Amino acid sequence: MVRNVAHGVARRALHGEIGWSQYVQARLLRLAAAVTSCRYRSDVRFQRSLEAIALPSTKVRLASHPLWAQACLGPLQGRLSPVQLRKELTDWVCGQGRPRHTLNAFVADGDWSALLVGVDSLPVFVEAQQLLDSGMDYRRMPIYEQMIKAMREGRPARRQQRRLDSALAIDQYFERYVRLFLSIQRHGMLAPAYPVLSHPWRMGTGIGVAMGPDGQWVKLPGAKHRVAIAQALGLPHIPVQLGMVHGEAIRRMMRDQQTSVVPALRELVARFRCGMHPFRDAACPLPAKSD
Repeated sequence: MVRNVAHGVARRALHGEIGWSQYVQARLLRLAAAVTSCRYRSDVRFQRSLEAIALPSTKVRLASHPLWAQACLGPLQGRLSPVQLRKELTDWVCGQGRPRHTLNAFVADGDWSALLVGVDSLPVFVEAQQLLDSGMDYRRMPIYEQMIKAMREGRPARRQQRRLDSALAIDQYFERYVRLFLSIQRHGMLAPAYPVLSHPWRMGTGIGVAMGPDGQWVKLPGAKHRVAIAQALGLPHIPVQLGMVHGEAIRRMMRDQQTSVVPALRELVARFRCGMHPFRDAACPLPAKSD
């Protein structure tokens, strides 16, 4: 059974949707993965964490950790077109007896259909388009009027783990949104100055992406506003970090390359870094040798 829990990690614990112990465990698991990642630089240790993925499963299974993958496979940064991110994966999953955060697993198996949400239906993406259409005058936006009405009726909206329970709070939220919008419009989407995965207590601070079973791209939790702005502005590419790969994509590459789990993952990561489709394009070309 898969349970899709609303976004906002600490807020969910506060409201009893998940236990505080599960929230703390997710944080501690990420910290432990950072401490132990040096042990997974060898293919053998990393492969042991992925042994079950070699066999197909219809159940949602989570395996390994992005920090272990980064230790073995190298940097996981790349660039994608924001229009490729039409779906978002939920952040908490019940597939192995207890809730687990999807940012604490590098490989996931099974049927993702119940875990995906179309980004076009998310309020943040609607707001980005309306901001662009209104010339950044957010008080003219239909969604602004809807949020004011809902606040007055005692149904305040939530954004970025905050209740927008006053007109001032709503205005402050949109003023921050406009500043971010104008910054990205002026400077483009800047890559983080530090590797996102090097900060074990920061979950979802970068634009994380997951590779689906057929090589399609799915947005991971976090960074909604930046992706929404990039889509509204029609930016050609944005910096992203590979945070998850579907088990079927790995098995497909294993069959194509006649190889084992880790070499197949290494090939998928290489194609991601080159900006290539995992299966439609040929192998990533090797860099030219200098004389």
